[in-house]
Amino acid sequence: MKLRTILHTFLLATLCMGCGGHGHMRQLERLEAQLDTAPEVVRLALDSIPFASLGDEERALYAILRTQADYKCYVPLTTDTLIRHATNYYNRNRKSYRAAMAWYSLGCVYTELRDDVNAIHAYLQAKSFFPDTTTKYHAYCNQNLGEHYLNCNMFDEALVALEAFDKVAISESYDKEIRAASRLDVARIYMHKGLPEMAELTLKDAFQESLCIDTRAQIFFELGKIELVFYKNYDEAKEFFNKCTVGSKSVQTSDTYFKAELAKEKGDILEAMTYYEKAMMGDADVYLRYNCIYNLMYLSIDSIQFPLQHAYIRQFEKLNDSIVKIQRQAEILEIENAHTVELKERELKEEKKFLIIKGVACAIILTCGIAITWLLIERKRKAYIKQLQDTLLQNQVELHKLRTGTANHQTDDESLDTLSELDDSPTSTPIANRDAILAIYKNNIETSIALFKRNGWATLLNKKEVIEDKDFIFSSVEREQLYNILFNCFSTVVSNLYDEAKNLNDKEIIHCLLSSLNYSPHIIKACLVASSLNVIRMQKSRIKKKLPTDFYLLLFRN
Repeated sequence: MKLRTILHTFLLATLCMGCGGHGHMRQLERLEAQLDTAPEVVRLALDSIPFASLGDEERALYAILRTQADYKCYVPLTTDTLIRHATNYYNRNRKSYRAAMAWYSLGCVYTELRDDVNAIHAYLQAKSFFPDTTTKYHAYCNQNLGEHYLNCNMFDEALVALEAFDKVAISESYDKEIRAASRLDVARIYMHKGLPEMAELTLKDAFQESLCIDTRAQIFFELGKIELVFYKNYDEAKEFFNKCTVGSKSVQTSDTYFKAELAKEKGDILEAMTYYEKAMMGDADVYLRYNCIYNLMYLSIDSIQFPLQHAYIRQFEKLNDSIVKIQRQAEILEIENAHTVELKERELKEEKKFLIIKGVACAIILTCGIAITWLLIERKRKAYIKQLQDTLLQNQVELHKLRTGTANHQTDDESLDTLSELDDSPTSTPIANRDAILAIYKNNIETSIALFKRNGWATLLNKKEVIEDKDFIFSSVEREQLYNILFNCFSTVVSNLYDEAKNLNDKEIIHCLLSSLNYSPHIIKACLVASSLNVIRMQKSRIKKKLPTDFYLLLFRN
């Protein structure tokens, strides 16, 4: 063991002892950071953590780390019991790195168990949970999917997955041995599709990438198969197979197998059968053993020359292969369809959630916008009303100054004689002052009218005016409200009326105010609850006698 590895182990073991059996999450997170660089150290550290004392989240992370550490250290994975703790814990419709790694680790277990269907399901789930598709484990999902699709003779799906992996592997400069293994699988797909030229080019690319003796032996093995099966070039095939003799038992077994293939092609049945039996005795995988027994069966039939049985067996195998292929592919397609539906449902939930959030946000923004707009309008309205009220107050101050100045000049007998010579109007002020006072009266009337128009009653009366509703009446409560509003808005004008004519009653003042608003006799009649228009006309005549002519003309413009 390297010194660096020993030091790592010692430090992690010390850390485990210091934790005292609790607070393992922080420790597991530290081990997670070490998983890719020192998986053997992680394995040793995990041995010191009691699984039974962990909480649910800690167990899930422990299961991921243990499974990945064993997988990376080539420790056989024989059961999915442990990693199921992680997939059950992260079995939510929420993307996260650990959820993806839980399903990826489950796929690694099924890869070890040679369970293609469940492995494909696990890797598809893992891909859907990765929040970042640029992570290398997302790419590894595509590589593993390619291998399992290839095992199920789903060549198009396998090619798509492996090409997706190759694209990422080249751009991210992944380990060349991993890229070589992927290219080797792509070459096998081309061979199954009957494209030997493309398979040869791909195998040559893989050979350039790999320095591993076993991988290169497999490349020579596949090149020999191309020469043997597609080109019937037995010498070239034998040369490639001879290059497979150095390496592991699996390579030696492959070499023995293809020696049997060459002998079979040459027609030497006994030699071929001998090599097939030797190949089966070696460390052969299930597919190679299948091919060996398949050829032994045919050669044994050929040796005793039963052509009819030969034909029946071929038909049986074709039908059996077709049935098995259909069943496995149908099962995988069902998994892919279910996975697609699950992804679609997840997308719809996310979209619905986004739309709800967006709708709530829009509603809040709209409400805030309306509230702010209303506040601005209300503020502007109040500022305008304040401005009008200030104008009325200023007018009254000016009016008071004018009247006070006039009174101060009326101290001698000559002034009294001059005032007595003026017309018999209630106000006996000089002509210049009278014009100024009338100007203030006029401004007071216009300002009060502007104030009244900011009120809802102005809108109601204008509507009655427009539709020429001559028969409408107000209730006593409504009339009282209208009178109060009129007196509030025209308080300064009412004060001026009292100054100019002391004997005006309330109804006559209301009549003056409504007339200044330029309402028709029908509106005035309804507001004053008069019996007829003649009553309104008579009241107008009485007001005219009570008010100075110049002030009367300001109020009654029609």
